[in-house]
Amino acid sequence: MIAALAWLTGSAWGRYAALGLLAAAAIGLLLWRAYAAGETATRAKAQENTIDALQTRIETDDSLRALSPDTRRQRLQQWSTDP
Repeated sequence: MIAALAWLTGSAWGRYAALGLLAAAAIGLLLWRAYAAGETATRAKAQENTIDALQTRIETDDSLRALSPDTRRQRLQQWSTDP
């Protein structure tokens, strides 16, 4: 291990190799962070869509609940009959 470290710091090729490995690690880290940010954004968008659908459902339920039973029955008949 110490011999490899001495070669990396002691020779020109070793320094270039260390620099290349450092650059590859930095690029890998940047790509990983970009992937993680995209995944987080996708999860947030899915949660936003779920909340929107739930909000629409609650609004629809509230509007139906406010109707009288006769009006509700008529609306149900409109939806259940084939055109």
